[in-house]
Amino acid sequence: MYIHTPMQFMTEHFFYMMQAWLPSETPVKLHWYRKEELLNLSGNGIRKLEEWDRIYDYAYYNDLGEPKKGSTYVRPILGGSTKYPYPRNIVGYAKLKAIK
Repeated sequence: MYIHTPMQFMTEHFFYMMQAWLPSETPVKLHWYRKEELLNLSGNGIRKLEEWDRIYDYAYYNDLGEPKKGSTYVRPILGGSTKYPYPRNIVGYAKLKAIK
């Protein structure tokens, strides 16, 4: 287990010791805590990720092509669609604006 100082986090953390549950197997009394923890881990997509962050703030691969060079260089955005739901990356830079 790795412990961080309270100054590094915006919220308190819950630790589930000696037991792990799949979401469908989580005891009803813990559903709210699981949901809150997931929201806290998701990040806001704005601040720079620090080395102590538990990274769950995923972005899409939207920088594979260079559409400004022409239609030959256009590549699909990978992630976030039914056609290309994965992969996702965890870099902290801004998304490119879609050019259609």
